[in-house]
Amino acid sequence: MKKFRSRLILIVMCALLVIFVAFACKDISLNNNDENVSEVLQDNPVHIAWIENKENLESYMADVDVFAMNSRRDTGAVQVDSYSMAVKSINSRMYTRIDSSRADSSGRFRSIATDGIDMVFFNPESSVVDLRMPVKNEMPQEFDFFSNEAMLSKINLSAVRNEAKRLSFSITEDANAGGLTLELPSRLFPQIAGENRISTKVVFDASKELLNHTEIITYLADGTKRTATSYPLYQEHNNTYVKTGTVHIIDYDVPYRYPGHEGAKIYNSPDDYPTITEKEYEKLAKEGKAFPARDAFFGDPADPSYTMTIIETYRNIEINTVQNSAFKVLGGF
Repeated sequence: MKKFRSRLILIVMCALLVIFVAFACKDISLNNNDENVSEVLQDNPVHIAWIENKENLESYMADVDVFAMNSRRDTGAVQVDSYSMAVKSINSRMYTRIDSSRADSSGRFRSIATDGIDMVFFNPESSVVDLRMPVKNEMPQEFDFFSNEAMLSKINLSAVRNEAKRLSFSITEDANAGGLTLELPSRLFPQIAGENRISTKVVFDASKELLNHTEIITYLADGTKRTATSYPLYQEHNNTYVKTGTVHIIDYDVPYRYPGHEGAKIYNSPDDYPTITEKEYEKLAKEGKAFPARDAFFGDPADPSYTMTIIETYRNIEINTVQNSAFKVLGGF
């Protein structure tokens, strides 16, 4: 139960982080040409349904598939999770519900709901609450000036500029590229043992008042530099932009090398590996000179640096269909 609960907490926290940009950004092009990302997106088409009698985006619901790829061992992105997500603004408070597609060890499916104050784990079939716990809000008050606003509408960059200047946050603008970069002070974020956050950047499309991407640079205890960049993906629908996924690229730049690999051959792709016939393999295997490997390994074996790519694709998106009753386990409805 604890392991299952931890996975649900991780899912909902990730959802809460990306909801910040969930409703008002453009269909961007990633700053890389990763064929694996493109393949996942092409294989998971998006369907959007919008209640036509409501102009504003008040709620959002989607089935989410999560894929992951390690640059040093994977030849393609592999699906690692799936869940359903529902988000709605009710009385100026953001409610979120996550329904996992995986059963726990007892074979039961569980769900989680939060209003930012309480978090409830419950059985989605019976609505019986298994656990209720308070949510520790670690986001500093200095960030309140844009977080709620960005959830349901275009970001008012004029207000962001004014408030950021009042708080002495660094803002730079590129008139030629039409970009605006907001640097958030690391001192305002909660400290995590063994990590030193160096910078947090939020990059906007200033001409359209939309989010472009976020970048967080952190140094780990062993000196590894971790750069996490998140690119929201959107499609235009009903003359606005709807979130259809997120691509997270997490690069680990390790400062040391493993000894004992001097002169080792480097294979950067499956095509680089030499091939032998089945008969040749059987002969070498009998001599104890060959054995099946579980995973291929790409790149310099002495260099432990790697890049993780996490792709979240949203399908069967429904706008303005979420009922308040979806969050009734939290009370107040």
